[in-house]
Amino acid sequence: MRWLALLVFAGMLSTILVSMPARAEVLKQPGYWINPTSDGQVSYGRHGISLSVTGYHGDNPEYCIEMMYRYITPTAWESRVVDSVDYKIAASMVAAHRADRSDDVQAAISYAIHEHLDPSITPDRLRRLTDVGLEGGDIAHVRQLAAQYWQEATLAAPQAFSSEYSYADCHKSGVIKVFAKNAVGGYASGVPFSIQSQGPIEIKQSSGTTTDGILEIPWTATGNGSAAYTVTYSDPIVHSSHNDNAQDIIRFEGEQSRIVPEIRFDVALPYQPTVSSVVPRVRVERGSVPLDTIVMGMNESGTWPQGVSIHVEGSLYGPYASKEQADDATQWSNGLLRAESAHDFSAPGQSYTLKKSDVTATKEALDELPTGWYRWVWRIIKAHQSPEAQYPMLADYTDEHDVNETALVIHAMQVELASQASASTAVPGQKLWDDVTLRVKDVNGDSKTDTGDWLHRPAKAGQSADSVETQIPLTLTGGLYMVPGTLPTGGSALPPGAVKIADARIVTNREGTVRADGIVSQAESAAGVSEDVLTMKDGYRLDDLPSGSYWWQWSARNADQKAAREATNHAAAADYPLEHDVAMIHADPRESTEVLRMQPTVTSSVTGAYKDAQSFGTIDGDYKGDHSAVSVVDAMSIPWLGAAKAQRVEKGRRLLDTVTVGLDPTVKHNRWYVAGDASTPVTVRVRGALYGPLSREEAQRIITGAQGTQASHDRQSSQNAQGNKPLDATDDVADALPVAARAVLDVSQPGTYVIDGAADGAGELADTVTLGEGFDLIDPPSGWYLWQWSIANADQTQLAKQTGHAIRVSSESGEGGGESRPAYPFLHDVTDKLGSLDENIIVPTTPSLTSLVVTQSDDSGNGDSSGAEGKVRTVDDATGLLAVTEGSLVGDTVSVEASTPQDVWLQWKQKAGVSGVDAQVKPISVTLHGALYAVDEARWAQLRDSPLDAVPQWAGEPVATRIVKEVDHFGSYDVEPVKVSKPGVYVWYWQMSADLYTADHVTEEAWAQWTHRLVHHAFGLTSESFVVREDVRETGCSIRTEASDDVPVGGQIYDTAIITCLEGTPAGQIPDTVDFPLYRQDQGDDANADTLVTVLPATAVDPANFPIVDGFVAKTTAVRVESAKTTVDSEGTYYFAERGYVDGAQGFQGARRCPDETVRAKELAQTGGAAIAVALVSAGCGGSGLVIRRICTRMTGGARKRRH
Repeated sequence: MRWLALLVFAGMLSTILVSMPARAEVLKQPGYWINPTSDGQVSYGRHGISLSVTGYHGDNPEYCIEMMYRYITPTAWESRVVDSVDYKIAASMVAAHRADRSDDVQAAISYAIHEHLDPSITPDRLRRLTDVGLEGGDIAHVRQLAAQYWQEATLAAPQAFSSEYSYADCHKSGVIKVFAKNAVGGYASGVPFSIQSQGPIEIKQSSGTTTDGILEIPWTATGNGSAAYTVTYSDPIVHSSHNDNAQDIIRFEGEQSRIVPEIRFDVALPYQPTVSSVVPRVRVERGSVPLDTIVMGMNESGTWPQGVSIHVEGSLYGPYASKEQADDATQWSNGLLRAESAHDFSAPGQSYTLKKSDVTATKEALDELPTGWYRWVWRIIKAHQSPEAQYPMLADYTDEHDVNETALVIHAMQVELASQASASTAVPGQKLWDDVTLRVKDVNGDSKTDTGDWLHRPAKAGQSADSVETQIPLTLTGGLYMVPGTLPTGGSALPPGAVKIADARIVTNREGTVRADGIVSQAESAAGVSEDVLTMKDGYRLDDLPSGSYWWQWSARNADQKAAREATNHAAAADYPLEHDVAMIHADPRESTEVLRMQPTVTSSVTGAYKDAQSFGTIDGDYKGDHSAVSVVDAMSIPWLGAAKAQRVEKGRRLLDTVTVGLDPTVKHNRWYVAGDASTPVTVRVRGALYGPLSREEAQRIITGAQGTQASHDRQSSQNAQGNKPLDATDDVADALPVAARAVLDVSQPGTYVIDGAADGAGELADTVTLGEGFDLIDPPSGWYLWQWSIANADQTQLAKQTGHAIRVSSESGEGGGESRPAYPFLHDVTDKLGSLDENIIVPTTPSLTSLVVTQSDDSGNGDSSGAEGKVRTVDDATGLLAVTEGSLVGDTVSVEASTPQDVWLQWKQKAGVSGVDAQVKPISVTLHGALYAVDEARWAQLRDSPLDAVPQWAGEPVATRIVKEVDHFGSYDVEPVKVSKPGVYVWYWQMSADLYTADHVTEEAWAQWTHRLVHHAFGLTSESFVVREDVRETGCSIRTEASDDVPVGGQIYDTAIITCLEGTPAGQIPDTVDFPLYRQDQGDDANADTLVTVLPATAVDPANFPIVDGFVAKTTAVRVESAKTTVDSEGTYYFAERGYVDGAQGFQGARRCPDETVRAKELAQTGGAAIAVALVSAGCGGSGLVIRRICTRMTGGARKRRH
C-alpha cells in the first residue's frame, strides 16, 4: 500500500536567536530556505530555517514536526500503526508524492505537515514566519500546493473500512458489499482488501481494492445452513524519533493488516413445490362423485430436499352457475365448500387420482350434489410440512389458475327455447306457423352443445351410453294466443286478456328447429321429432284469423315429461329431467305475428297547396287597390258553397292540389304494410283527376250535392233558374265531365303531398300529372275545376309485388259463405267525394279584347247603300292604314274572346232581398270603354313599330268616345260609327271594366269569378287605326258569304265565302285565309246579344286564282271558299259572320244577321231563307274589308245604339 509523507519542515536548529552553522551553508535536501524572518518572538537569520525534507530512509522521506525546536540527527526510532485522521491524511499525501524530489513539491509537503501536525506552532504563526518568502522559491506557490495536496489526501485517505451482505434470490444468492470512507464521509478508492469465508457459500471474488462507491461481490449458496466471512485490509505505520530538547522527526514506512469483525448469515437452496390437477371426467351425471387427478410439481430453479415429503390438501367448492365463476378464486368461500381430501408426495412429477373413499363430504351426500360447476382447489401450506421441508420452502402454494380442475355435475338438463313466427305481419287468408328451436345449454364447458349435455336413457345392446340415440325425449308444450293491443316489444309479458286459440305439443330427443304446423315431416322424423300436434280452438283457422296480434308461447316443464320418465324410470321431480321449468314468459317480436288490415284514406286540399302563396303575385285590378292572383273563396263570397271552399287562381298560376293519404282510424290493427324484407314500407298508388272547366251551374250542383245540404233559397232558385237539382253524393257524374288532367301519386308513408308533377322524395316516390289534350295547368281555361282522388285495390300492382301477395279486388267467400278472405291489399277502394269541401278551384273569366275598324254606309245618303258588293278597300301608301275620305262613317267591331280555348264565361247570383232586384243567376257583365284619338303621322310612325300599353299624355283628349254596356258573353260587339271630316291619323283605344255593381249592391260572387286584371288592348294597333284623306284611290277586296239551307235539328250546315278583288288591287292585300264564326241569334233586336257557338276552321285562299301582273290584280275577280261543316244540335236561328286575314292579321269582318248568312234549325226542316230574311233584314248583305264594308241594314236602323 502506498502512503504519502507530508512532513516538509527544515527543522529549527536552535531556539530563538540561535543559528545552526552546520546547516547554514547549504540546504542539501529538497525544499527552500526561508528568508531571514521574525514573528516578534523569535528571529532567524539567513539559512536559519527551511521548509524541506530532513533526510531519507531508503526512498522514504523524513520530515520535522516541531519547527520551534532545533534539529539534531535522530538516533532512536519507534513505530506505531496510524490511527488518527490527520496522520492518515499525511501518510496518504507523502505516499502520493514521495518519488517527486522537486523543491516546490517537498517544500509544500513540509508546509502542510507543520500546518496540520506540528504541535509547536500554530498555522497563523507559521504564516507570519513564512511571509518573508523563500530563498529561490515562491512562498505563495508553495502554500497553494500545500493546500491542494492536503485536500487531495483528505479525499483519498481511508478512515473507516466496512462490509455487509444482502440476498438476491431468497437465501440462495446475493452480494457482499465492501467500501471505505474518507474524512468527509465520501468513498475512498484503491484500498486493498481480502475476503475469507466459511460454510455452504461460494464468493466470486476473494480480494481487490475499494472503489469510489460500494463494491458488490456476488455470492451463491452451495447448501443449506449458516455461512460467515471476514474482510482483511491494511493501515499505514508511522516511524518517529522523539527528542526532549530537539525536533521530533517522522516518516511513513510499511503497513499493518486489520480485520473487519466476522459477518454471519443463513443460506439455503430454496424450492417451491406446486400442485396441479385435471378432472378425469368433466361431466358427472347425477349419483356420481366429481374426482380429480393430482400432479406434484416444483419450480424450475428449485432443489427438492432429500428425503422429504410434501403434504397436499384439496377442497371441492360448488355449485356455480358457470365455469368462469367456478374458476374465479374470489368465489371460493367456506359456504360453498362441499368436500375435502389430502395426499402426500415424495418427489415432483408424481400424480394421484382420487378415489371416492379419499373424499370426505362436508355437507350433503356426494352423490346428490346439485347441478352446477364444481372446482377442486389444491393447496400446499408451509406450516403443515415437516421442518426439513419447511426451511427451504419458499411459500404456501394454491393452484388458482388451472382451468382443468372444474367439473360439471349434471343433476338435470338445462334447455333454452326460442321461436320464429312464420311472418311478422300477415294478411287475412295467409296461413301461420311457428319455427320452434330447442337448444341444450353447454353444461360441460366444452364450448359446444352435444350429447354430453343431454341426459340419457339406459343403453341397449350395441349402443353407447352417451350417444345421440340414447338421449331422452323432451316434450315441449305451447300454443298461439290472440293478444289485445299491438305487437309486443322485447321483454314484454303476455298481457291480461290474451286468449289461447291453439294448443301445440312437440316431442323430440334432439336439438334443432321444428316447424309447429301439426305435421311431422320426413326430415323432422329423421331429426328425432316423434310428435307435432297443433289443435285449433273452435271457430279459429290458422289461414283465416281475425286481424290482431298473435303471440306464440312455448314451455318445457318437468310435469310434462312423461316420455322422459318412461325412458329412464326416474320418478317425477321438480328438478328432473330439467333443472327447472323453462317457459317463454317474455314475448319477443320474433315470436309474434300481426294480422293486418290496411285501409287507407285519401283527402285533398286545394287551399293547402297555396297556403304559402295566398298573398303572392298581386295584379292591377279594375277597382281600387291591388288584388291577389291567388286567394281563398268561401261562403262569405259565394253563399251556396256552404262549408266548402274554393281556391281562386288567376291565369298564369299553376293549378295545384295537396293530397293527404292516411290510415282509417276506425279499422282495427290498421297499419301501413311493409315489403317482404319486413322493413321497407310498401308503395301505395293514388289516382286523381282534375275535372273542368265547368260552368258555375255544374260546379254548384256537384259541390252542394257533395255536402248533402243547400240553403233553401239557393236550392229553389237553382231549380227554378236552371231546371236542375243538386247532384246526390252518390251520383256518378265524373264520367260525363271534361278532364283537364290526370295525376298518379306513389307514396310510401302517410302524409300530405303537393301535386305539382315532381316527387320530393319524403315519402313521395312518384308525382306524375298527365294533361288533357290542349290543356295547360299554368294557363288553363277559365271556369270551375274539381279535383277527385281515389285509392283502388286494382291499382296496387307495385304493392303486391313488394309483399308477394296477389291482389283481390273484392272479398272472397270462405267456408259456409262467410267472407273469410277480404279484398287485398285494402278492405275496400276509397274515393274522395267529388266536390268535397276543399277540392275546388275557380279560374276567373279573363277575356281577350281585340277590335277592328270598318267603314259603314250612311243611311242618310252620305254612304253607299246600293247593295253592291261593297266599296273598294284602300290602303294608304304613307301609313299602311285603312284610308277613307273626309266625311266617311267609320265603325268599330270589338271582339271579346276567350283568352284560352274552352274558356267558360262564368255566372253569378244576386243576393236575395235587394230592393227592386229579383235574386237570380245571371252571367257576369262588363262594360267596354272606347276612345278615338287623333295623332300626327310622325307619332303614328313610332306607334306602328311599337304600340303602347296605355294612352300617352301627348295623345290629348279623345275626339270621340263610345261605350258598350252589359257585355255578358264571348263574341263581337258592333259600335256606333263615327263620322270624321278632318284629315289625319285616328287611333281607337278600348278597355274593359267589370259591372260588379248592381243597384245598391256589390256582388261578391262575381268578384270571385272575374279576373282582377285590367283588360284592354294596346294603343296604336293597325287594326284599330285609320287615316282620313281628301282623295282615296279605290282598289281592294271585299268578302261576303252565302250560308247553306235550313236544316232539322241534328243536321249539318256550312258557309261559303266569296272573295272579290278589284283590278289594280296590290297582291299583298288579297286575304290569305277565311274563318267562319257561327252565332246563335238572340230573340231581341241586338246582334251584340247573340251567342258565339263556334268558329269553323280557317280555309286558305289560293292566290293563284287571281290574275296577278306586276304585283297587282289584272282583272276584277271573285273566288269562292267553302267552310267545313258543323252539326247544330238545338233549335234556333244561326248565322255566319266571316273573317278574312291578310298576312295573319284580321283584315275583314263580316256583318251579322245578314239573310244570306242565316240558317234556321227546327224540329221540322224549313226550306229556303227568304221567310227568315223578311223578319231580319230588308236588303242583301256584303262582307266588308278592313277599309270597305257592306253594312246589313237592321230593323233597328243600323248599329247598336241602345246602350250608351
